[in-house]
Amino acid sequence: MKKTVLFLMLLSLAFSLCACSKKGANQSDHILENGRYDKIIVAIAQDPENLEPTTGNKLPHNVFFWNIYETLFDFDDENNLVPSIGKSITIVDDKTYDVGIYDVVIDSEGNKITANDVVYSVNWLIDSGNAIKYDLVESIEAVDDYTVRWHWNKAPSSWTELEFPLVRTYIFSQAAFESHNFSTEPVGTGSYVVKEFTVGSNLILEANDDYWLLNNPEIMDTHLDLHRANVQTIEFTVIAEAAQAQIALEQGTIDYCDYVLSAILPQFEEDKYADLYKVDVIEKGDYWFLTPNLFNPLLQDKNLRLAMWYGMDSTSIALIMGGTYAPMITFGNSTYPDWDDSFAEKENYMTTYDTDLAKEYLAKSGYSGEELILLGDSSEATKNAMQLIQSQLGQIGIKIKIESSTGTMSSTTFSQTEGWDLSIAGIGGSNLVGSFHRLFSNEINEHEGTAYSIGWIKDDHLQSLYETTKAKDDTESISGILDYVIENGYSYALVGSSSGVVYTTGINELYLREGKVATIGASTFVGGEAQHSKNVQVIDTEIKTSGAHTEGVYTFVDSQGTGVTWELTLQPDGNGWGLVTKWPDGLTENYTGDKYFPGDTENVIITTPPNEGRPKGAHFYEEDNVCKWMVNPSNSKMVPVNLLESYPDGLSDFSAEGVYTFVDSQGTGVTWELTLQPDGNGWSLVTKWPDGASENYTGDKYFPGDTENVIITTPPNEGRPKGAHFYEEDNVCKWMVNPANGKMVPVNLFESYPDGLSD
Repeated sequence: MKKTVLFLMLLSLAFSLCACSKKGANQSDHILENGRYDKIIVAIAQDPENLEPTTGNKLPHNVFFWNIYETLFDFDDENNLVPSIGKSITIVDDKTYDVGIYDVVIDSEGNKITANDVVYSVNWLIDSGNAIKYDLVESIEAVDDYTVRWHWNKAPSSWTELEFPLVRTYIFSQAAFESHNFSTEPVGTGSYVVKEFTVGSNLILEANDDYWLLNNPEIMDTHLDLHRANVQTIEFTVIAEAAQAQIALEQGTIDYCDYVLSAILPQFEEDKYADLYKVDVIEKGDYWFLTPNLFNPLLQDKNLRLAMWYGMDSTSIALIMGGTYAPMITFGNSTYPDWDDSFAEKENYMTTYDTDLAKEYLAKSGYSGEELILLGDSSEATKNAMQLIQSQLGQIGIKIKIESSTGTMSSTTFSQTEGWDLSIAGIGGSNLVGSFHRLFSNEINEHEGTAYSIGWIKDDHLQSLYETTKAKDDTESISGILDYVIENGYSYALVGSSSGVVYTTGINELYLREGKVATIGASTFVGGEAQHSKNVQVIDTEIKTSGAHTEGVYTFVDSQGTGVTWELTLQPDGNGWGLVTKWPDGLTENYTGDKYFPGDTENVIITTPPNEGRPKGAHFYEEDNVCKWMVNPSNSKMVPVNLLESYPDGLSDFSAEGVYTFVDSQGTGVTWELTLQPDGNGWSLVTKWPDGASENYTGDKYFPGDTENVIITTPPNEGRPKGAHFYEEDNVCKWMVNPANGKMVPVNLFESYPDGLSD
């Protein structure tokens, strides 16, 4: 037995020496007569499981799917659309786009791709349940052989909103799909074909000599170099553990690995490896996050969520995940084009590991020892992270059970309301706001007709912030949604991804497609005859948003001069609206509604009250129960219409028991009952809406005012006494007894509109 082991060790060493000597040879010797490098062996940490053209950004598929399949368009490094199978976009109207495809596209078996194949590919993806970020898609149809028409359920605001339909959906032949098992033998239009696939072991790709772009060099010249095949054979081999991948590099049995531990990277820069390998670190935009399942009432407890977040140390978690990860300090990083360094300036639970604080939050929560299920995929990095999280949360008194499964099974469970309480998943996007879609938008999951985010969050305030951020994509709106998410503990940005890359010196330059994903086949090689596109065409069709304001967001100021502002965001074609009320002290309130009307003129917008109540802060309602918001034609700024500028003569009586009744000076039928405790010891305010709904507010003191006819209240702790909003600079609200008739009137500090209004 010992002799056998010794023989195998010597045999292994011999192969190792042979491999290393091969890698040390002149790299030009690997160039074939056709100008391609002969073969590259790439290590991948996860088993592909199957090769069906489902998820456009899923690991490890995104490493090689771009070689096998193609989409309608690509993104370049600046998020411009460039051609792939698609060549043009025509905006028929706000909700109808025509995409023209090239009439020379064939797959590797010679099947011609037509508009019907595009329709089939899209509908298959939708039916498979893998069509993420498809919330704008209503339907798709073939207009003619080479034109497909997309119908959106609302007008898109940017190309990044259409990222997955246009850039992440793989197109294939219906005839090929119906005659092959694409799980193991896919037929695509890409620059490579699948020669061999063994689940759990390896995938071998061979350059496609009949590739349609090779036969049309003038079209190839308008495409990204992503579509070129500069290697004859690429073999992807599954090596789950980074330590084993390191050994494979040392033995020379692989040529490329992008999950080498950062602590090990310097080893491959030493003299004995200098002729064999190059070393690089590639920071990526993708990041991993933890989300609680808020469909579980237990996780709806904000204190429990904050207890978990402060009880986790992302620095040690990043380290145990493999050394190519860095702890996140907020959602996103500087690789995104809409990033601003101010997003990372505030301390939060992602930057603070504090077990004492975690225990304080836990003590205030309703948690009583329940076992929480932590869900994640079966990759080495994720399993290591889950084990450490289980240990860390156990130290503060939270029981965690780990559920680890393959990527497909994990994703399926993640989309269910039951079976998990916490989940680790990866996320990314072409820009920072794009990555927010799955995290913060109530457009991902649905249950019994109600829409939820990926963590089963139903929060209209959050949705309004997301819609505003999506429309503006600026530093202020991004900061607003980040602050709100962190304040409520809705999610935890765990680690960012950076690749510790070791690769053969035969590669002259790695090709990084958008998202900084290395595409080996499109890389350039020492001695190779790689060509580069010189006339890459950018799709210059411009999306123009509806409405008077270019961004669909209108800003109003309080006509009473209180400093309160409202930001009204309108969805195109009357499909909904969001209203953000901003108080002078920085507090905000958010409301949403499901429709609006265009009004009698282009300068007037009419909204209906939202289901959960009126857009508080306006209160300018007519008898037909709608609220008008008017563009000031003279300066193109927004002012709320004050329907009645003078107080009505008939006002409500006040009671002898210290309860004073006010009516809305705008004549809407809203009333307020102000109850004062003796000697200024407190007050309460009841707002009564015409539809019978009411709201209650309290304060701990009031002031008698300058005369016996004036009552001055301070704002309550939980917010302002909504319905009045008549505040002076000293932050108090005056309510005045009318000496003439002994009835109550709210003080209107400014009865005319100020001339200077917000943009």
